[in-house]
Amino acid sequence: EVLTMKSLEYKGNICHAFKQQNGLCVCALTDDKYPPRAAHGLIRNVLKDFSSCKKEQEWQNAGDNQIKWAKLGQLLATYQDPPKDKIEEIQSEIDKSKKIVVQSIEKVMENMEKLDDLVEK
Repeated sequence: EVLTMKSLEYKGNICHAFKQQNGLCVCALTDDKYPPRAAHGLIRNVLKDFSSCKKEQEWQNAGDNQIKWAKLGQLLATYQDPPKDKIEEIQSEIDKSKKIVVQSIEKVMENMEKLDDLVEK
């Protein structure tokens, strides 16, 4: 279970950090253009996969650079070009539809003005 989730921005870079109750923490450093939801997804996947293959005793007692975990490289490679987020895709479709509706309303209003002008003549 995730205890804390924080994202901090500094000079165009963002540190996304999650910490679990057992003390396991994962940080992802990104630029400000990288989608935050993708960074959070990466961190959730790292926490889940790491916790399932490494025993808590192993990582709690390890020093710097003592744990080798090949899966991390695979996850990082996947998230170099983050997968499309369903919510972002839906929001993009909504924005496109909204633009089309606004344009249609503007055209109707223009046509109404033209009709009004014709009626006056």
